[in-house]
Amino acid sequence: MYAAPKPDYPIATANTLVDYDAFMFGVPTRYGNFPAQWKAFWDTTGGLWAKAALAGKYVAQFLSTSTPGGGQEVTLTNLTEVHGGSPWGAGTFAGGDGFRQPSALEKEVAMIQCEMFYKIVAKAFD
Repeated sequence: MYAAPKPDYPIATANTLVDYDAFMFGVPTRYGNFPAQWKAFWDTTGGLWAKAALAGKYVAQFLSTSTPGGGQEVTLTNLTEVHGGSPWGAGTFAGGDGFRQPSALEKEVAMIQCEMFYKIVAKAFD
């Protein structure tokens, strides 16, 4: 979708989702919504949904926005400092120029989410 070329990373397709039991997706936001590329990817999974090929799979997400109000829901867990995150997963604010790095609190929330996701998925496959 006219994005600059990226390094030669493996590219997931809808069929990649069939081969794995659990996924954790990191997604940026654009103007308070997912980028068009993300929606286009999910639009290709219609056939998998129709066949229930994704039923029983585990999924989690984390995200980044440039500013508060850029798409992350209000988080009531800690109001002592500005931080990313939402009921949907860990998050961070990158700043309008992308310069801001995740805070210690944002990293802590991300680690807790990853640990909990792993424990749930591991228990399911024990």
